[in-house]
Amino acid sequence: MCGKQHRETFGTNKNRPTVAGEQINADVCGPMQEISLGGVRHYVCFKDDFIKFRRVFFKRKKSEVVNCLKTCISESEVAGHRIKELLSDGGTEFNNSEVKVLLASKGISNRISMPYTLEKNGATERENRTLV
Repeated sequence: MCGKQHRETFGTNKNRPTVAGEQINADVCGPMQEISLGGVRHYVCFKDDFIKFRRVFFKRKKSEVVNCLKTCISESEVAGHRIKELLSDGGTEFNNSEVKVLLASKGISNRISMPYTLEKNGATERENRTLV
C-alpha cells in the first residue's frame, strides 16, 4: 500500500517575543511580473513578531534594502522600541557586510533561516501571500 509522503511538522518557537520590537521578521519579494505605476518591481516587508505591525517599502532594486532597514530601525527607536533580533531568509539582501555592520553598530543580532525552509520565516512568507 502506497501513501503520500509529507514533511514532518516544524515545532513552534519556544522563545516568543514579550515586548514590541524584540524580534523583527524581514523579507524581500520580487521581481513582480507586473510593474507598478511608479515603476517598482520589488518590496521589502518588516514585521514585528509581537504586535504584528508591518512596514512595507517599495523599491526598484533589491540592493536598496539597507536604506529600508535603516529607516525601519530609526522608526522603531523613535517609537521607543529597541530591536533585538532580525530574522531573515538566507538571501544576500540581509546577509552582506553592509547590513552586518549596521546591525552590529545597533546591537541587533541577525538570525538567518536555513535555505529552502520557508516555514522557518513563516510570518513574512505569510505576509507576502497577503500583500500580493
